[in-house]
Amino acid sequence: MNTGVMTQETSSELSQYGSTYLPATYVKFVESSGARVVPIFVNQSDSEYEDLFQSLNGLLLPGGLLDDQLMTSGYGRAGEMFYDLAKKKYDENGDLFPILGICQGYELLTRLAAGEDLLVSLESNDENLNLTMSQGYRNSRIFGDAADWILEALQNYAVTYNYHSFSVTPQVLYD
Repeated sequence: MNTGVMTQETSSELSQYGSTYLPATYVKFVESSGARVVPIFVNQSDSEYEDLFQSLNGLLLPGGLLDDQLMTSGYGRAGEMFYDLAKKKYDENGDLFPILGICQGYELLTRLAAGEDLLVSLESNDENLNLTMSQGYRNSRIFGDAADWILEALQNYAVTYNYHSFSVTPQVLYD
C-alpha cells in the first residue's frame, strides 16, 4: 500500500537545507500502519501529480504554518490537484481515494470542499478534551462501526489531543 504524504516549502531561513521538507513524525505515522510513504513534492507539474495519483492508495496532508498563503502555496495547489483527482475518481467510478488532513491539511480540505473559508478563531493549545457527539453520529462512516468502549472513552474522558488556532464550528457548518 502506497500513501502519499505532501511535503511543504521550507522557510527562507532554512532554504539552505533544501526547498521542501517532510516531518519524520508523519512518515512514522504512515509507516506504523504498514503503508509505504511516497513523498509528494510541491511545485510539480499537473502531469507528474496525475501519474503519482495513479500509484497511490491515499494521501496525508500534514499540518504546518502557511496561514494566509495556504491557497496560493505549492502545498495548496498540489493538495487541490489531488482533491480534484480523488473527487473525479469517485464521481466517475465510485472509487474512494482517502485523504487525511491534519491541522493545516484539514484547513485546506474544508476550503476545497466548501468553496470558501469556514474557519473561525478558536484557540486550543496543548489540551486533552472529550468529544461531544452530534445527533446521528452512529450513522456516520467514522463512528458507525466503532466499538462501544471507544465511543464511551471519546465522550467521557479527555483523550483527544487539541493544539490548534482555528476550527469549523457546528454553527458555521450548519448555517
